[in-house]
Amino acid sequence: LTLATATNAQTTPTFSRIVVFGDSLSDVGNLRHRMEENGVSYPGGEFNYSDGRLTNSRDTDPASDQYFGVWHEQLAHLFLKLPTSAPSLDGGNDFAFSGATTERGTRDYSIIDVFGLGVTVTIDNMGRQVNDYLAKRTVDPAALFAVWGGGNDLFDDHSSSNVTAAAGRMAMMISSLANAGARHFLVPNVPPLGGLPRYANDPEAKDAMNSKSALYRAELDASLDSVTSTLAAQGIKIEIDRLDVWSLFVRFVSDPKRYGFTDMMTLPKARPSTPTSIFSGMTYTQLRRATIKSLERQTVHSQAQQCRLGARSTSPHVPPSRWRKCLSGRLHHHG
Repeated sequence: LTLATATNAQTTPTFSRIVVFGDSLSDVGNLRHRMEENGVSYPGGEFNYSDGRLTNSRDTDPASDQYFGVWHEQLAHLFLKLPTSAPSLDGGNDFAFSGATTERGTRDYSIIDVFGLGVTVTIDNMGRQVNDYLAKRTVDPAALFAVWGGGNDLFDDHSSSNVTAAAGRMAMMISSLANAGARHFLVPNVPPLGGLPRYANDPEAKDAMNSKSALYRAELDASLDSVTSTLAAQGIKIEIDRLDVWSLFVRFVSDPKRYGFTDMMTLPKARPSTPTSIFSGMTYTQLRRATIKSLERQTVHSQAQQCRLGARSTSPHVPPSRWRKCLSGRLHHHG
């Protein structure tokens, strides 16, 4: 039973593990691993972030009192009852790197204002993440492969040609994994990026990013349709659950009070930042302990409590419709 068609099922889908490729939305320590080579434990408690994650935790301000971790950790723990994926640089199954695009190879990722200095590290783009996995690990056909990217590509270059190319690269990664034995995939798209607070006072840029986000949504769907058909013709049947973050975000923003938010655009107090070309974090977060709640951390990063929107009504048997709500509560970032 596929994730996409099981939304009315009364049992949780069964997978052996979650293997993750992506950016800062999914990174649980690979960026920090590289940063520590430069003597800086970022992200971490010194910078009011969860250790290794660009989100909050129990010891941050504001804190997450009930939930910990990025979206796939909460998905694994709360809903799929699986061990969480540790950073790949520490031997785990989370290959995501903050700042990654869908390109191959590596890129330089700059953290600004760390103790008054700029620190630049080399991070792996998603194409390299997949290649590293295929080269170093045995593909598990019973695993769920989460592949989430595209936001950083649009922030770097939102031309129509690059939007189409990014969607195509996502499909190529799915094809490479499927040809090696992967069968179950979770592939979210991106929200209307013009809705990020950074564009609040720039209507032209806001409209452009919203338009190109919608284009990416359409191009990604077309690319996934194409790769599914091509693989099927080769006798390879895959299951792709497409999480429509774009439409979830539209519903979320249209009625924020329904989800417990009163402030959609207030940014958090200053902390180490990344260049504006980096879309690092796609979930939203509470930024005040009292009545003011916001959707962003560092204009794009979110907090762990957002998953509460889906987790509050869970039961021992959680269908995908429930963890979809969990993810919808974390619509936010990329990087």
